[in-house]
Amino acid sequence: MSILLNKDTTFIVQGITGREAVNLTKECLDYGSKVVGGVTPGRKGREVHGVPVFDTVGQAVENHGGPIDGSIVTVPPGFTKDAVIEAIANGVPAFRHPKSKNAANTLLALGLIATTMFAAITLLAITASWRRPASARPNTSSATPSPYISAVSKKFTRISSAACTVAA
Repeated sequence: MSILLNKDTTFIVQGITGREAVNLTKECLDYGSKVVGGVTPGRKGREVHGVPVFDTVGQAVENHGGPIDGSIVTVPPGFTKDAVIEAIANGVPAFRHPKSKNAANTLLALGLIATTMFAAITLLAITASWRRPASARPNTSSATPSPYISAVSKKFTRISSAACTVAA
């Protein structure tokens, strides 16, 4: 999903007091972005480069007074799902469900790619067996196994019987 930003887009930074988020916030503010708040549980009342910090997304939305257009999530991986769910629950519209038309088109494209790959691999396997000379093809008409298979089979039998003797 693409998100179009303009000079009026407002957003919050979840995890704003983290090292990377502090730098990101400063860079966004330097470029003129409208960072209206940050969220880090337990850090309410602080400021990061003049941006107020709140405990929850709900507090940030309530303090801003108007809709918040998006959120930058800069939390540790284990908390990402909770941060996104909190943003969705508090009405941040950048996190909305994908349109079913887009999902259907994506599934169709993936199905076509998978079918094409299967057909190509099958074709390669068939043409590879055609190109093998007759001497390299396995002889399925004779009932006697090849000498290599007989040698491997005898070796495996000796190893198996030795293992059984040791185990007993």
